[in-house]
Amino acid sequence: MDRSGCFTNICVLFSESSNTVIRVLCYKIFISISTNPALVYRYLEPILSEVDSDLSNRESEYLPLILSLYINLSSMEDAKAFSYHFRTIPQILSRFTHEATEQSEIVLSALKILINMTVAEILFDTSLVFMSSIHLLHSCESPAIVLRVLTLIRNIMDCEGLWEDVFEEEIVKGVGVVLTRCPDEQCLELANHVYQGLSVRKD
Repeated sequence: MDRSGCFTNICVLFSESSNTVIRVLCYKIFISISTNPALVYRYLEPILSEVDSDLSNRESEYLPLILSLYINLSSMEDAKAFSYHFRTIPQILSRFTHEATEQSEIVLSALKILINMTVAEILFDTSLVFMSSIHLLHSCESPAIVLRVLTLIRNIMDCEGLWEDVFEEEIVKGVGVVLTRCPDEQCLELANHVYQGLSVRKD
């Protein structure tokens, strides 16, 4: 069997099977080929609606795998072509924000996708993202998560059409909490940069 036939059969198997083991294996294969634009457009794009269906299932056991796949897709040069499939990421971040310690893999992945979306200038629901970010800045003790939140806020500040002034005061307070409490030097450096940027906005 040639390579193209193999990938075609994997996509067919994914579409036709509800077996968890098979679908997990398919997702791992999809993740491995999702860094190749030619393979993405030929094999993955046609089945993304089914991936979205798994993503919309609140009890989906495939969520970490789907997020890994979407990290790669949102990193592509033409990530805007897949923006429709990223539309639920703010809701996923919001859903797991209060379980950030226990669900750190999901929170980190959702934040990474949102960061990639800002780089690609893809618009999204910033209200949910800001509320989640404020909560994480105040309560999360994971330097990795805090660093991604700060990176996301910095990027949003630089993206036209994403910033919402209504959340600015609470974001400033959250960044202030990081500056006074977080021991991580990288977080402190970025928090100081974001705080200065917010000060400039207020002036």
